[in-house]
Amino acid sequence: MSEDRKRKNMENNGGAGGGAVVLFSDEEVRDISGFQRCDDYVIVTCGCTSHTYGDAVGTLRVFASGELEIRCECTPGCQEDKLTPAAFEKHSGRETARKWKNNIWVIVDGEKVPIFKTALLKYYNEASKHANGSQRSTGKTTGHHDEFIRCSQCNKLRRFHLRNKEECQIYHDAFLSVNWTCSDMPHDNL
Repeated sequence: MSEDRKRKNMENNGGAGGGAVVLFSDEEVRDISGFQRCDDYVIVTCGCTSHTYGDAVGTLRVFASGELEIRCECTPGCQEDKLTPAAFEKHSGRETARKWKNNIWVIVDGEKVPIFKTALLKYYNEASKHANGSQRSTGKTTGHHDEFIRCSQCNKLRRFHLRNKEECQIYHDAFLSVNWTCSDMPHDNL
């Protein structure tokens, strides 16, 4: 079903979309301008302000899966569709990009309100928590950290660098040894 047919279907059914999934309560979205319910997502008018180019307006689609898509309407001929919020922020010419939750806004009671201050990110936040295990990816590698083992003879705490397989194996062997001593450690690591 095309986007226009879904909208017409929704308007003909009093805004409910005839069987549309209710993602947000009426209270959560009561004062958001341009809010509409569709079959499996909601639509809301959004924008991003550039100090150089002014406001770029778009249509935000929020899916139950947490996915967010923006169709840009910055100019009548703009063909940008299915943009991520970060891509929309960049497309709008925002000078301080990479903070889309703060920079993309919706109209609530006639005021521009950052999207993070609304309920619209409720599903996005839940989806992003479960995307890579239990936490979001920070861009850092999740390798081993240095470990320490105490010498059973002199009681000094010795550092083991765990940067490759060989160093990890040395550490694991030392860890499993109940009577590990400094003399068991390779000389270049002391």
